[in-house]
Amino acid sequence: KADRGVLYLLYLCEVNGVSLEQYRPFLWGVCALEHYKARQDLGLLLWKQPGPQEVLDLVDRQLLQVSSHRFPLEAELEPIDPFAVVESQQVTAANQRQDTLYDPSFFLPMLSHLLDSGNYVDCRKFVNVGCLGYLFASLCSKSSHVRMAGCHTLSRFSTHLDGASFREKAQIVMVFDALKNSLVGTSERLPSLFASFLPTVAHIFMHPEHHLYRAIAYHLASRATLDLADIPLYRTFLLSSGDQHHQERAWILRILVEGLRCAEDYPIFRKRRALSHVMSLYHLSSTTKEVRDLILQLMLKASSIPFVAIDLVWNLGILPWLQQVLLSGEKVVCVEILQSLWKCLNANDALQSVPVAAAQDEELVCIKKQVKRPPLFEEELVLTITS
Repeated sequence: KADRGVLYLLYLCEVNGVSLEQYRPFLWGVCALEHYKARQDLGLLLWKQPGPQEVLDLVDRQLLQVSSHRFPLEAELEPIDPFAVVESQQVTAANQRQDTLYDPSFFLPMLSHLLDSGNYVDCRKFVNVGCLGYLFASLCSKSSHVRMAGCHTLSRFSTHLDGASFREKAQIVMVFDALKNSLVGTSERLPSLFASFLPTVAHIFMHPEHHLYRAIAYHLASRATLDLADIPLYRTFLLSSGDQHHQERAWILRILVEGLRCAEDYPIFRKRRALSHVMSLYHLSSTTKEVRDLILQLMLKASSIPFVAIDLVWNLGILPWLQQVLLSGEKVVCVEILQSLWKCLNANDALQSVPVAAAQDEELVCIKKQVKRPPLFEEELVLTITS
């Protein structure tokens, strides 16, 4: 909250005509204290202005990876005063900007400044740190301003990438071109699934020793575009029977868990019947504990979205499925799923509208008409708990 307050003060300075250009690019942490103290002690003639490499050294790679996979979908590009009373929509956006994530209202303008045509940027380091993955994730934002800022910064990176030379450049260009060929316009929103998939693919391409490198490279090389209305590598990995099928299933399940964040993301899952598949996968004797835990995480996320929760109860038979899971000893997660289902199915505004992407799906339109709780829902719920 304090960091967001500082960012808001810098924003107020700029909108009121105070130029901060001489201080860019902004640094943070202990390095910022030392650097700006040296500026005060040495003066402008002897002071060396920080460059892109110094800024990239300050980025926490693990934190940036988490920020990409959990990109705050509701966040706006304009900083918000964290200490003021604001509108409810802004409160939601501010709450999503957790202290453990890089704020897009700071990070996107910073990356855009670093990629200015007058700067030299080590493209390999830029990708390796995770900055490219963060830009990919910004295209999943619900804010058109954030998405356009992400497209603008990706365009700047493309210019630097053209003149760069490093070992993994061909693979990064392949991902870049596949995404560029798939987008209709700069304001098109990617499903949240790709906020996890694209950064993960970029990371794997920087590590050729990764066990999924060949399979992912073959998948992207065999097509010129990404199908933004489908789950990439879904059948290849989930139904895999190869030597590494446990790792492949776990990998695609992590993508699914991180990619189901709102009702707008569900039509892709419904198209592939992903929830139905993973529910049947849970009880297979060959399924590992890691895969079962990921399946339960996915069902917990699905049950917390009203639009999806109704489909789970009406059409996918989640309550009988949970009875079998309870018998296996997974009581804590099952209770959490049941609590989410109960909360969603008792909400007055459970389904105000069907996502735009689902408007053509007759089954999903039927779900819209089934807003009320299913018949005998309470009895089935009690039976599930008592089992």
